Amino acid sequence: MQIVAVTKELMPRLTPLIDDYQRFYKCTPDTARNLKFFSDLIDKPEQGKQFVALGESGRPVGFITLYFLPSSLSAKTYCLLNDLYSLPDVRGQGVGRKLIEHCRKFCLAHGYDSMEWMTQKENERAQRLYDSLPADKTEWLLYSLKVES
Repeated sequence: MQIVAVTKELMPRLTPLIDDYQRFYKCTPDTARNLKFFSDLIDKPEQGKQFVALGESGRPVGFITLYFLPSSLSAKTYCLLNDLYSLPDVRGQGVGRKLIEHCRKFCLAHGYDSMEWMTQKENERAQRLYDSLPADKTEWLLYSLKVES
């Protein structure tokens, strides 16, 4: 398996995984919107970075997305790991762990001193991976407020 930065050339092959990821979280994907949104990260690397795991045949089998956000608490920029997804047929084979480790090394090389992420309480499979990492589980609560009328 090879982990590489997403490029414009790879993006059309990655979009079906992004759609699957959104379906997993009960969202309705819009492939055209996804293609535009995630392609923007390639054009605006100061906002975030996306990596893809390629299987032996070069088939995308997983992806991870980092966003670079300011923190008022630390007065630094940190990495928010916002997306981690692997195809069902490769789960349990270390794809997620390798993607996280790749991002950890990326953060270290680029001067970020922390990487944070969230997952749903029901996503026990992901939590088993996260709990096996030298990461701290926090007690912060996430709130979401729709701002549309």
